[in-house]
Amino acid sequence: MILLFCNIFSFSQTESEENFFNSYLLFKKAEINIYQKNYKQASEQCEQAFEIANYYSTTDLYIATICAALSQDTNKMFSYMEMTLKRGILFSRYEENPAFVSYIDLPQWQELKNNQQNYYLHYEASINKEYKHILDSLDKEDQRVRKKLKGSFWTAVLPKSKMSKKNIKSLQYVDSSAMAIFYKYYDKYGYPYEGNIGKPDISKSPLGYIFLYHHYGNSAFIDKQRQAVLDGKMPLYQYEFKLRYIRLAKNETLSLKTPSTPLDTLLTAFTIHWEFYKDEQSRQLINDVRKAINYLSVEEEQKLRQEYKEDIVYYQFYNPWGWSKLGNKK
Repeated sequence: MILLFCNIFSFSQTESEENFFNSYLLFKKAEINIYQKNYKQASEQCEQAFEIANYYSTTDLYIATICAALSQDTNKMFSYMEMTLKRGILFSRYEENPAFVSYIDLPQWQELKNNQQNYYLHYEASINKEYKHILDSLDKEDQRVRKKLKGSFWTAVLPKSKMSKKNIKSLQYVDSSAMAIFYKYYDKYGYPYEGNIGKPDISKSPLGYIFLYHHYGNSAFIDKQRQAVLDGKMPLYQYEFKLRYIRLAKNETLSLKTPSTPLDTLLTAFTIHWEFYKDEQSRQLINDVRKAINYLSVEEEQKLRQEYKEDIVYYQFYNPWGWSKLGNKK
């Protein structure tokens, strides 16, 4: 255990890696405090994370707004509210949320409500509509072809695919063509995230643009995605899924090893899918990593989430986009 702790905190890290590691961990600890209804502590941890994060999501900002409301920090709450409205959150989300009932008669509330249309226009002006249209089109075509050829998400990637060689070749051609178009716009506009293409489309998969997962052979692009994670532009769980996708495509055995970078530490602690690591040694490693960064074991966190009725409460109460269901359902 001591050796693991030393390994995690002795590797060299860039400022970007350090900021991402610390801010992500603060957000995770804030989430635990929410489950325990320690809203003031959660609010303070969110604020600390915002100060060092390279970019923080609108969802994190919305959660921080609720925590500020529940801890009666009025000034912080209204400041965060204004920021979220400029990022595309509808004012109706606040009107529907019981955490804000005691604030609706305040003049600051009325001022934000009166200006909600201007805030949304500000948000719409920030969206790169050309880029978003191209990405949506590429994703739609990707799914159209796979449906036509009866190919699943994993088809043409898994070594033991049952598709014909002709259809596999067709899918690979579609994938390479899509990425050729994507690179053209990526070089111009950067990695797609809510800061340049707007809020996530809740009708799509939580994995985002599916076609980006099918291109696994270019290590340079994977490095770009890694940097996108550190910059706060790609969710960590999406990156873990991409790495697992690559390993399956290469027919590699899924196994865990002691993390050697800050990003590996977070991947191991928070995004590893237990169904792929059922052995006791892997489970122990995940919990050892969590202990080394002063976080709850998986079993402790699961118990806490169940006590909070996370499936019913957390994702309905704390998501900004109006999802009724999100995450794993029991």
